[in-house]
Amino acid sequence: MAVVAGMGNRSVFPFDEVEIPPSEPGYGFLSPIMAPVDGIASQRSAEIGGRISQGQQLIVVVQIDNVWTTANFKETQLRKMHVGQRVTIEVDSLDESFDGAV
Repeated sequence: MAVVAGMGNRSVFPFDEVEIPPSEPGYGFLSPIMAPVDGIASQRSAEIGGRISQGQQLIVVVQIDNVWTTANFKETQLRKMHVGQRVTIEVDSLDESFDGAV
């Protein structure tokens, strides 16, 4: 599951999926963790119920507002490309296509 992170009222942790019974330590002490940027949480090092320290990295947030890729082309193919040219990138593992520009 990808967790959307962001500023404002969007939390980087799916609090609606957390159920802590009243008998457990930490019940009633959940606090939202806000990210300084919009993006997707790609790595989470904190666990529910774990202790954290000030300055500890909890989540890696990948910004998705400016995504780029690296591609390899033959020199003969470069003649047909120019800056600003519209492209479609197909990602086989996602079975999805993305539009962009050179």
